[in-house]
Amino acid sequence: MKKIKYTSILSIALIVTGLHASGQNKKEEKVADIEKKTNMEYNMNHLEIDDDYQHASDEAYENWMDRRFGMRIHWGVYSQLGLDATWPTLHASDEFKDIYSTLWQVFNPVEFDAEEWAQLAEDAGMKYFVFTAKHHDGFSMFDTKTTVNVKMRKPIGKVKSIGNVIDTTMHYSMMETHFKHDIVKELTDAFRAKDMGIGLYYSNTDWNDINQRFEEKHMQYDPDYTPKSDPEGYRKAVERQTQQLTELCTNYGKIDQFGFDHGLPESLWSETVKLIKMVRKLQPNALFRQRGLGNYGDYQTPEHWLPEGPDDPRLEKPWQAIEHYGTRWAWQPNDTYYGKEWILESLIDCASKGGNFMAGISPMPNGKFDKRTQDDLRWVGKWLKVNGEAIYGTRGMFVEDDNFKFTRSKDSQTIYAIHKGWKTGKINISNISDVKEISILGTNYTPEWKQVGDKIELSISDNIDAPSEYAFVLKIIK
Repeated sequence: MKKIKYTSILSIALIVTGLHASGQNKKEEKVADIEKKTNMEYNMNHLEIDDDYQHASDEAYENWMDRRFGMRIHWGVYSQLGLDATWPTLHASDEFKDIYSTLWQVFNPVEFDAEEWAQLAEDAGMKYFVFTAKHHDGFSMFDTKTTVNVKMRKPIGKVKSIGNVIDTTMHYSMMETHFKHDIVKELTDAFRAKDMGIGLYYSNTDWNDINQRFEEKHMQYDPDYTPKSDPEGYRKAVERQTQQLTELCTNYGKIDQFGFDHGLPESLWSETVKLIKMVRKLQPNALFRQRGLGNYGDYQTPEHWLPEGPDDPRLEKPWQAIEHYGTRWAWQPNDTYYGKEWILESLIDCASKGGNFMAGISPMPNGKFDKRTQDDLRWVGKWLKVNGEAIYGTRGMFVEDDNFKFTRSKDSQTIYAIHKGWKTGKINISNISDVKEISILGTNYTPEWKQVGDKIELSISDNIDAPSEYAFVLKIIK
């Protein structure tokens, strides 16, 4: 019976998706533009910060930068239909919104295993993760005690389409699903057991909470809803967010970073500041993503672009580039993946420019990662087992060079020259002087070399096999 019910709602959803949006493909570009515009709107960089505010400690920054490579996971009720997180609700019909808003009733990821996720991340060489504790749809992947307005299917007999949908009030979290697992708790425990950094994504905006209908993308947006027209509604919106952030800060141990997204309207900036300060007090060493927080943020996340270099004018703070491994953040059926080489190339590029890289790797609705994803991640991890010394704990050394990308040790006494592809014979490296020793990571071989001014001339024997696929690393000690 469960299978029949699941198939039924899936079929209805797919039919209605086609009906309400035969132009959905045409709208994808528009939605992407809206997302980009929204991200810019919520920077809040024009607002000043209080003189008494303390950002994360230098130690917290150093630990985060040392990790270099992370896993960014979007997973929620939207995964049940293979949707791009909350974004498909934009411009959707009321019928589709009812389907989306009741997905919690069929979301039952019985194959989810937090330890398997953590093991996959470790196998991939990832050192930290960020997980969507709550996306824009307002559904909590953790055991929240807050309550909110929710849609619920309540069958009353044979009716058209999705059937009878009623309004009710509940926690709207994983604890109301058939699965009843606190996903955030299980993930933080599993990743922490492997000494990985803990990160939680949290959307400041909630497109389901009726008290946040000031948001233009809200499912029940009300342009006449203002602090004057309904001050109690605004108060409740802030109160619920305060309670949820308190829960995340107190129930899940030490949090290394919060990936805040979007933000409350500027009219509520004073309340936003109070929330920021509260989270800072409860998690003093957590790094805060800049989005929605303005200058209170600790780091920024170049999204869908990589900095041209450490002096890229778009960079304002320490950074981690984020990009999805497929065409969207959340898992989609029959998606096109960028591939294992793209992951590794992006990581090397970011490390050489002084930033972190976080790949968007998301599971299927059953809680498993598909085989292609697992294979690609483990391929990256295999390379890092040989060459990770050139990535972890290093700092950027950006040099315009057609053949190499460079990283360095914190004291600049060791330089790592990363060359795409295997190369034997003569190799020249410019702009490096006072060299004492050169070796190749993953081998016991010492290449012949000599210093000529600020240039290194070296030679690798044709009899030496490549120590790893994709790229090899010269370790240069000064």
